Amino acid sequence: MSADGTDPSKPDAVPADLVAEHNARIPVTIRALEAALERYRREPDLVEAGERLIAVLRTLAAAPAEANPGAVLIVDRDPGIVRRFERILGGPGRTVRGATTTAEALALCAHESFDLIVLDLHLPEGDNRRILAAAAPSRPSAGPVPPRPGRILLAEDDLLMAAMVRHRLEKAGYELRHVTTGTAALAAAEQDPPDLFVLDIKMPEMDGLELLRRLHAVEWGKAIPAIMLTALGSDQDLERAFAEGAEDYMVKPFSPAELLARVERLMRRR
Repeated sequence: MSADGTDPSKPDAVPADLVAEHNARIPVTIRALEAALERYRREPDLVEAGERLIAVLRTLAAAPAEANPGAVLIVDRDPGIVRRFERILGGPGRTVRGATTTAEALALCAHESFDLIVLDLHLPEGDNRRILAAAAPSRPSAGPVPPRPGRILLAEDDLLMAAMVRHRLEKAGYELRHVTTGTAALAAAEQDPPDLFVLDIKMPEMDGLELLRRLHAVEWGKAIPAIMLTALGSDQDLERAFAEGAEDYMVKPFSPAELLARVERLMRRR
């Protein structure tokens, strides 16, 4: 049995130097975690959990005191990861709840409100945006709901990136369809043309530039603007994208707020 009460022989045991005493020492904890992870690189599961935790702690550390979350929900299929987060994020003035399934998370959201949710996007139950919707505070209606400003087709094979883009744009009121290949994007656009394309360049089956070339080969496709999202940031890549008819180009990683601003600029031109 270790000093923090965990059994090192169990798979969910956490080395003592990965455990924070409480969240008042977040900057110190982040440095300790980063140093500790360098020593545990041969344990992928532990490293993955530690890196996720560092990202959450950075968010907490950057938040003003009055915005620091008092209630946290951890949702992950791995019970060990849930317990690690509960142990490290729990502290004075903060309640931490854990769930390993969508059903458990929805049940918690039905009875409690949360200031921060750490969500595994790949639970077996499927689309976990239901959890975010269930956790969103209800607001009284201020009158008729305005029409949605536009429809967007997102082609992106990185599921985490797609989830971030979807969350930001749907929060702003846009309707968004997501596909993971260029071939699927072409079929979706032919069936129901959107108001805007947001296209990754490097995708399976057909890359974003070839997709844009095919879309602009037909009259209806030429009228739809496109924003390219890619990790390719050279001048040559930029010139190729604009040569194929892209209206805008964003290099990953990028700010979700900047993406929204560029989407709104193009939508105003409809």
